[in-house]
Amino acid sequence: YTQELIDQFATHYQIVMRGSTELVYLAEDSAYTGGINQAQLEAILQPFHGAHAERNLDTLVLACTHFPLLKEQITELLPGIRVVDSSSAIARQVQRVLDTDSQADSWDGADILWHTAKINRTISEHSLMSQFQLKALQV
Repeated sequence: YTQELIDQFATHYQIVMRGSTELVYLAEDSAYTGGINQAQLEAILQPFHGAHAERNLDTLVLACTHFPLLKEQITELLPGIRVVDSSSAIARQVQRVLDTDSQADSWDGADILWHTAKINRTISEHSLMSQFQLKALQV
């Protein structure tokens, strides 16, 4: 999906894609606990400092739903690099999918946590559900 977007809209840019499961886990931990392991975040972002100097990296797109949770901290650690939050675009795509999904026909517009993997109900109810003021949990 990401490559299709690049092919369609960004062929005139030099794109370097880099996934990070470590950053996903760090974002999840931050959402659950409200804290962040600063040293771990700095270590994860270290390659971007080198890319900024070596490849003239000027923009970092947070192309995962987890990463905007850390946008403020990432922006602080990567001065001189524009950090783009893609959460609005992701939300619009989710809306398009829900508009064509028969399960969404009964949706009343309330904020709902949708997920595909089993999650610890205690964590979700005490952290995610209250932090984001979600009305219901769909499993």
